[in-house]
Amino acid sequence: MTTRSATPLSKLPPDSGGAESGAGNEPRGLGPCCRKAIRAAAWLAGITALISVFYDGELVTLLRGDERLVPEARSALDATRSGLRVLAVGCAAIALVYGLLRRPRSRRGLAAFFALGLAAYFVVVLELLAAPLAPPQTTIFAPHASRGWALVPGARDEWMGVPVAINEQGSRGPLRAMPKPPGVRRVLFLGDSVTFGFQLEDDDDTLPARAEARLRALGVDGAETVNGGVGGYSPWQEVRLLVEEGLAYEPDVVVVDFVLNDVSEKLGLTRFGGSGQGFQLEHSRAAHGLAWRSNLVRYLVKLRAEASGSGERFERSDDLAALSVGDLLTRDDAPEVGQAWDRTLPELARLVAHCRQRGIPVLLVAFPYTIQLEHAELDAPQRRLAAFASEQGIELLDLAPVFREALAQNEGDLDALFLDALHLTPEGCEVASDAIARRLVDGLYLAQRPR
Repeated sequence: MTTRSATPLSKLPPDSGGAESGAGNEPRGLGPCCRKAIRAAAWLAGITALISVFYDGELVTLLRGDERLVPEARSALDATRSGLRVLAVGCAAIALVYGLLRRPRSRRGLAAFFALGLAAYFVVVLELLAAPLAPPQTTIFAPHASRGWALVPGARDEWMGVPVAINEQGSRGPLRAMPKPPGVRRVLFLGDSVTFGFQLEDDDDTLPARAEARLRALGVDGAETVNGGVGGYSPWQEVRLLVEEGLAYEPDVVVVDFVLNDVSEKLGLTRFGGSGQGFQLEHSRAAHGLAWRSNLVRYLVKLRAEASGSGERFERSDDLAALSVGDLLTRDDAPEVGQAWDRTLPELARLVAHCRQRGIPVLLVAFPYTIQLEHAELDAPQRRLAAFASEQGIELLDLAPVFREALAQNEGDLDALFLDALHLTPEGCEVASDAIARRLVDGLYLAQRPR
């Protein structure tokens, strides 16, 4: 009987079955690159969570250089903190998924994936952190050929943190029938953000809307108001708005709301020798390219503008572009103040002339800054407006005494009437609208219902 010699173990072919063969295909555990990726993702999750905790309103206010957390920054901060929490959860999920898969990975592929992920992480974090610091965007303003900017008909968006709706005629409030129906007594309000209703979400809280309600309460049947206020507007824009759109409403009277920054603010625009395009266009999405949608890009542009603008303003303190409302109040005899008024009153005279040609009376209303309510001697701008109104044969309604009386009745609570140095609360709009409505009735601008 022939005996076959055993084959050496080293020469046996690999077995394709059996328990021992399965052991060779089991996961080999995490490689060093995968372990590093898991640790990095876990660290990023923890760091992101900590940032979301400590990136609060106090820090944002400090970085913005504001005295308080303004509404637009508050809403952006809430979104940022929510985004950071989501990002932290995402990083933790990546770490968990890598740990559960436990499959070997190509070291080169893992390194490339991790590098891309890390870059994306930092871009997202910077975008989120820049959101409360960058100038907010809005779609309610768009460039305009003759007026610089205008409200976008039908736009619905936030403006400085407050939801705002623009009607299809390009103004706040209800649509108005054109031509004007019989029996309607229509008042066109022209002005800037005070008339528009800055920081007022409800259209019914705006000055023109409150004035309409007061006129009806005073017995003016068919009283309607049109809110022709646009943020940042001055008389040079208001006269164009009157001719291009306002006269089509067939107003029975035009109320021009004059705020002191109507004299100084426009001087920063390029068409008046300044270097800016206007606060509204600086925040308009329609006026910029795709890159402007980046919070980080807008924040860096803002920092650059502040760095260059602050130095120029300091060196050119006597230049018209640097003129402030404070100069109008305290340096009325300065040549540059006179020049600024000389660039403002002729446009106001043009507006009056257009109305006079059509037999439309004009009521000029002077809105005070809050400092004027505490210091009655700072009335130089109102004296200039009174002289202008006298020359033009129109009436001036100075609201400074009206607001002083209101303050005397509410124990001097400015915050009840003013949001800041010039913009009105709903209660402030009620005070102003009551005075305007009474003047329109008492001055026989509008006929009352027979009593």
